[in-house]
Amino acid sequence: MFMGIVSVRFRHPTMDLTFLSSLLDLSCFRSWIAGSPRQTPIGEPLAGTYPASYWVSRLEFPSEAGFRKQFVLAINRLVKAKETLHDLRASGGKIEIYLQLSGAVNNGDTIDSALLKTLGELGVDLLIEVFVGV
Repeated sequence: MFMGIVSVRFRHPTMDLTFLSSLLDLSCFRSWIAGSPRQTPIGEPLAGTYPASYWVSRLEFPSEAGFRKQFVLAINRLVKAKETLHDLRASGGKIEIYLQLSGAVNNGDTIDSALLKTLGELGVDLLIEVFVGV
């Protein structure tokens, strides 16, 4: 069974983003700090250093269940940290919600204008990707 994923992703040119776990009350799935040595997801070294800091949390859901509950949860966590996120963006940071869906399951919902407005006010980009046949 394919698990859909709602990821909350942050990038910043210099800032250590590890504080986001406690600020958003979300577990970190993967992160690194600008200038640290690059490595694979399993910790094997790669050439070079990371050019920017990165932090991501993943909220998984069964594809058949739909994404709305996890999507709204992610947005609500961001709303609670609105001022800090504004400062993060003002200093060069970027915030994204990345929605991954299976193309093998009929999975859809409405992202209404209120949710879109909230994303816009927070300065959050929305990325949607469908994995066909998974």
